[in-house]
This record gives sequence, C-alpha cells and structure tokens, in this order.
Amino acid sequence: MDVVGRVRAVRAWPLRWKVALAVVLAVWAAGGKRVLRGVLAGLLAGLRWYIESASQGRYLAWYGKDEALARSSVDLLALRALLSATKCIEPPPTLFLWQQSLKTLPLLLPRGREVVEAVTIRPGVPAWRVTHPGAGASPYIIVYFHGGAYLGGSARTYLPFLGCTARETGVPSLAVDYRLVVHGSTIHNAIHDCVAAVDHAVTNLGYAPGRVIVMGDSAGGGLVLSVIQRLLQLGKPAPCCGIAISPWADATCTQGASHKDNAGLDPLITPAHTALFRETLSAPHPDLAIPELSPLNGSFENFPPLCITAAARESLASDASLVAHKARAAGVAVDLHVADTYGLHIDPVFSPCYPEAAGTHHAINNYIRRMVQPPSAA
Repeated sequence: MDVVGRVRAVRAWPLRWKVALAVVLAVWAAGGKRVLRGVLAGLLAGLRWYIESASQGRYLAWYGKDEALARSSVDLLALRALLSATKCIEPPPTLFLWQQSLKTLPLLLPRGREVVEAVTIRPGVPAWRVTHPGAGASPYIIVYFHGGAYLGGSARTYLPFLGCTARETGVPSLAVDYRLVVHGSTIHNAIHDCVAAVDHAVTNLGYAPGRVIVMGDSAGGGLVLSVIQRLLQLGKPAPCCGIAISPWADATCTQGASHKDNAGLDPLITPAHTALFRETLSAPHPDLAIPELSPLNGSFENFPPLCITAAARESLASDASLVAHKARAAGVAVDLHVADTYGLHIDPVFSPCYPEAAGTHHAINNYIRRMVQPPSAA
C-alpha cells in the first residue's frame, strides 16, 4: 500500500482509532520514546494497583472459574489487561501497522548493562554481538533468530533479553537480522542468512561448531528447527543444541488445538493476526506446509538436544508440544517447558515484567548452563 492508500485507510478509521493515533503521535512528538515508556509504565502501575487492591486479582477467577488465572501474578494480569485493552482501540491488523507495532515492544523491556557490537554477516545482513560486562570469556556462543512471523521484527528488540542471558550464563550471543519475507524475498533467503550466521560464528569468530547454540522465539523458534534441518542436509555439523521459545512450527496453523482453543486467551497472536500472516506468506509460498515454513513437517533425525518452551494459554502451545513429540519419536533429547499459567506468547522475553516469565527464562538459563558445563570425569 502506498502513502496515499495509507492516508485514505486512516481516514476511514472509526473516531476512537483516530483519537488513539493522535494521542500516540502527540506524545511521541513531545518527548519521544522516553515519554512513551513513561506512559506505558504509568498505565501498568495503575493497572497493577487496581488489580492488587481487588484481593490480588482473584476477583477475576470467577470469570471461567480458572485456577491458573487465580494463581497468576498481579504484574502478569496488569500486562495482559494493558495488551487486551489496546485491542479495543487498534484498527484491524494490516501488515504495515503490525510491523510498526513491533517497534513499540522495546518500550516494555528496560535496557540492562549489555555490551553490544555491530557486525556484518554478509552484505545486507547485519547482526549484533551481545555480551555482559560481568561475564567472562566463554567457548560457547548463542546465535539468535528473532520472531515476527518472518514478516517483521528486529534482532535489536532482544538485546536486553540476551544481555540478561549472558549475565546469568556467561554465554554471549550473536543476534542476526535475517532478510524478512517481504518485497520479493522468501523463507529460503531467511534460512540462508541464518545458516550464514552460524557459519560466521564458526569461521570468523572462532567457535567450534559443537559449541554453537541456536536459539529463537516464535518464527525465530521455527527458524531454529529449519536451520538445524538445513545444516544437516548440507552435511555440516549439528550445533550444540537448539532452544525454541514458543516456536511457530506449523505455518498452516491447522495441527494442534491451541490455535482454536486459545484464540480468545492470547492477546499477542489473535485469529486476525494468524490470518494476516498466512495470507501474506502464501503469496511467495503457495504451500505453507513446506518444511522451511513448517519445520514440524520436516525430519528430526540426527537432531541435537532441544529445549522448547511455551505458555499453556498461548496460540502456539500446540506447536511446542507437537515438535517435542515428533523429536522424541526420532530419538532426540527434549526438554519441554509448558507453563500452566496465563503467561504470554514468547514469555521469557518479558522476564523483567512479571515473575512467570522470569521463571521460564530461569529454566532456559539452567538448560544453557547444563549444556555448556564440561562433562564430569568418569
């Protein structure tokens, strides 16, 4: 859609959407991201106070008599309320508006003390090497693939998350901005870039292939699986292990019940969003079931160990469980963490925001420590 088309689309919005857009633009012009971060923090604080004052949020438990909801932390309930409230004022999702909305995610994630160095994987494919000043040198490295349905997002959003991981595990990261499936590009380009990032860690940074950890979230979690499959097809060594956070492993969204059962429970991935993703991806890929887009349909033979996480009430919960089941059937060692809470999609990325996410992030950090520790002497 060109600029004129976008303006016409905005003119057709209901009044409440126009008012919300005007407020956001005014705040942005007045003080930029710092002011918006303050506004979001204020909204979260207000929601937290309101929920906490109503008996720690258990007043919501009557709504469906859900014990998991009653056990949820006040911080999680407040964040879910904020995200759900935005659904009442945002327009129906379009690719452009959804891509722009991903740029607001860093406003919820406070920066830490991570040290970031820009590197180039290949022309047009930047990456960021993330370390923490409190971590020593490590013979291992994490190559990270960001989420965004292959259509949006940026590796820079995840720098605070990866900085926390480096602080807790001592393992640095290389977060790659692979080519998105837009403007004529395809999923094959994204996989090629991610494989090139793994090769860069080995050839240019000097890490042994067996000491490279591939990790990603959502579509990036799907890329973890697709990249391992591609590395094995090319006859290259498998990485140390793969960590898939809420992986999108079935682009058709037809395998497993969570896409339907959790449709009204996931404020981040709604049925309207999945319909938009499928429609956009199907233009360059008429068959969404190909293993490159749906690695659940690929082979898991000779896979390295996997760690898979998801929240039980998110839309992609079934993808995580189905991948774990198929990988285990192929003899792969799998650690599966499906938290029976009202945690969000890509829970660990929100670890600074609520304790359930911090718990999942802690489980991932423990898994990394276990994989990188030297084997005990016999």
